[in-house]
Amino acid sequence: MCTSIHSFWELDLSQNVTTSEWEITSATKLAELDPYYPGGFSFIPSGSNKDNIFFSDWDNDIVKMMEFDASGRPAPAGNPTVTDFINGIHRPWGFFFDDKTKDFF
Repeated sequence: MCTSIHSFWELDLSQNVTTSEWEITSATKLAELDPYYPGGFSFIPSGSNKDNIFFSDWDNDIVKMMEFDASGRPAPAGNPTVTDFINGIHRPWGFFFDDKTKDFF
């Protein structure tokens, strides 16, 4: 899965046996985000929001959460639930979860 500015896509890949490069064989748009300034995507590893994604809305000083289903696709399909999780962090960008404690940084 990868993102463009405002979309989530599922890509099918195959490796070229001659060049060893990966080639996109098909692309399916899974969801369209509102025009945030998204970045810093991070899967939530544990807790009540496990397997959802946090991302930064850099221009609006918000960390948002997008819901995903059990198959790892945005939920509901095509129009995922996105909620404000943390407001007021100046220009949030680049956060992660500690591997041992699962603390959010």
